[in-house]
Amino acid sequence: MASGKLDFATVVNTATNELQRNVLAVKREDIDVLIEALLTAKKIALYGVGREGLAMKGFAMRMFHLGLESFAVGDMTSGRVGDGDLLLASAGPGYFSTVEALCNKARENGR
Repeated sequence: MASGKLDFATVVNTATNELQRNVLAVKREDIDVLIEALLTAKKIALYGVGREGLAMKGFAMRMFHLGLESFAVGDMTSGRVGDGDLLLASAGPGYFSTVEALCNKARENGR
């Protein structure tokens, strides 16, 4: 760090420590509820705003790789949702009308 730049190992350690703190902050019971919802859903639709939207798209892809039928809302691969499907939406920085509209519509239809 002689020139004020962080070395690769420091960056990796910082990132993994932050991820570990975040994961450990979630209650095990909440994780179990999420896993059960993911495994019992026929299809999983994901939506997020901004950087969280990118993370949700990545999560959709990982679940697809695990054999779950998942897609990001608005993508060309988006499927039709119906009974037994799950919507995961994220708006971490606050209120977004699009997130509220999707969640309200899902609630109206029992999703």
